[in-house]
Amino acid sequence: MKEPKIKHCGNCYYFLSHYAWCNNRFAPIACGHCMNSEVPSKQKRKAPRIYECPNWEPIEKQRKENYQKIKDILTDMSEKITAFINYFEQES
Repeated sequence: MKEPKIKHCGNCYYFLSHYAWCNNRFAPIACGHCMNSEVPSKQKRKAPRIYECPNWEPIEKQRKENYQKIKDILTDMSEKITAFINYFEQES
């Protein structure tokens, strides 16, 4: 994936968007905070920034981590289901 031209909070790995209930669903609103442990607390509350941040990391990193977590969970579930099937086949 191509890196964005402006590296701001809205497209950063560390940005946690806040949500509001609207039209029977949660929708992101134009504020949030930074989850980077290297950023001082006062600055975390000032997110989102519209200018470049020195602590910015691509959001694609988060997507890759999430995909890996999902893959691991599904693999684990598959192994457990196979174990259940084997157990019930032995009981029959």
